[in-house]
Amino acid sequence: MRKKWVALLLIVCITVLSACGSLTPPPLPTQQPEEPVSESEPVPVEPVEEELPEEPEDPEPSAVPEAPTGPQIIVKIENADTQWHFAPDDSGKLILSYLCEKPRVEIEENESASDRINAYLNDLDEEYYTGESHGLGNTLCPGFNKLLEKAYDNYQCSIDYNTELKLDFEFSHYADVVRCDSSVISFIFSDYIDTGSEERAETRYTVSFDTQTGEIIRVPDLAAYPEIRALAEAYIPAGQDTGIDWESSFFSFNRYGLTLLPADTAAEEITIPYSAFSGLDDPLFRPDQRSGSGELGITNSDSEENELPIIDRVALCQEDFTYYLYVKGTVYDFKILSVQYSNFDETFYQQNVYWVSNYISDSRLQMTMDIPDGMPNVMIRYSCDGVQYEQLVTASGYDGRPFLTDRSINAVG
Repeated sequence: MRKKWVALLLIVCITVLSACGSLTPPPLPTQQPEEPVSESEPVPVEPVEEELPEEPEDPEPSAVPEAPTGPQIIVKIENADTQWHFAPDDSGKLILSYLCEKPRVEIEENESASDRINAYLNDLDEEYYTGESHGLGNTLCPGFNKLLEKAYDNYQCSIDYNTELKLDFEFSHYADVVRCDSSVISFIFSDYIDTGSEERAETRYTVSFDTQTGEIIRVPDLAAYPEIRALAEAYIPAGQDTGIDWESSFFSFNRYGLTLLPADTAAEEITIPYSAFSGLDDPLFRPDQRSGSGELGITNSDSEENELPIIDRVALCQEDFTYYLYVKGTVYDFKILSVQYSNFDETFYQQNVYWVSNYISDSRLQMTMDIPDGMPNVMIRYSCDGVQYEQLVTASGYDGRPFLTDRSINAVG
């Protein structure tokens, strides 16, 4: 019996094994080989969209220095006609000192306007020299030749009659520029004459020109505008005696406003700010905007500043002492003028104006001048960053190196 069960079990096992042998096993999963990644190529990454931050706003225009706009204007007053005449005998006495300043204008890229302005100034020079009035402004000088003849007669009279007369006759005609920009060039002329008890007087008058055309801006034309007169009179306190006569007073345009100059030199001038004329659409009452900043210096040696272009040459003396005023950046309302120091109040006072420009930008001025050992006699006036500066030209007592200093007596030493 036992042998039968063993035989039956063997048969079942053989049957099962044969069935398993007929089955096909499932395929094994295959793994693709990884491609090598180059170190020089980035691994591609799926783009992810994200919200970018807003771009910062542009800085304020005033934060970046702006280049000056409009033409550069240069006024030179360096060719003054200065003469001293002495008595014809051997006494050596001065009988006449005569000074007549002659401004000349150069407007960049506007030769026709420059020529028109200079033609007027030439006629004015001739009026002073000859004494023949053309109504341009001279009211005091009888003419150089007539003045010299009068001085000789006066000296001879003092000899013949042994009288004490004023022998040194004087006449001076000074020019100053009070506004210089793309709209207006405005001059103030000051005249003085002294021929003794017979005649001693001084006067001043103004002449303004349109920078674009070179045409003169005449006083009657300006006074004829009722709106200008109304705005000006509204600014002046009621009841104030100003001495202003709208038919005979002079007008000038300066950096700050419209200035009224009474014909009487003893009366005070009145300046009405341009803001009072804000309702008028006229460039006469809108001076050029001045933005940006610059650096002013002086040198007499080779340096990196010598790479800047020379825009003009100014001769203040006949000696061969050459210096260079340089500007890095931009400065405005630039003036070179002579000054004289007063011990009484320890102040430097303006004498002559040599050279004026509405702006100087990244350039140099070549100057021929003699820097004195004592008090300075040349001042540079300019504006920068909305502030007006006045600096004196002086030199080191140690090595003669030129430098600029402020106008205080403590700074000069």
